Amino acid sequence: MYQRYGADGAALDPQMVTVQPSSGGLSSWYDSHIVGINDDREFVVVFQQTSTFTVRAAFYGWDGELTGEASLGNIMITYD
Repeated sequence: MYQRYGADGAALDPQMVTVQPSSGGLSSWYDSHIVGINDDREFVVVFQQTSTFTVRAAFYGWDGELTGEASLGNIMITYD
């Protein structure tokens, strides 16, 4: 789930919004995820499917609609 905020810190969404699954039915419920957003309020959720060591990214428009996907297989993300 996510909630977007404006530059003034005010919530843009009236409540938490569920992330729309990718075309394969995957979402960001895997073990690790990172969220990025640009100035046009488009955002990306990057997550790791630990069973296959695949890193997937789902791209969303400002309205939360899925606009694209990418994946990179057989790598491991670690955090310090």
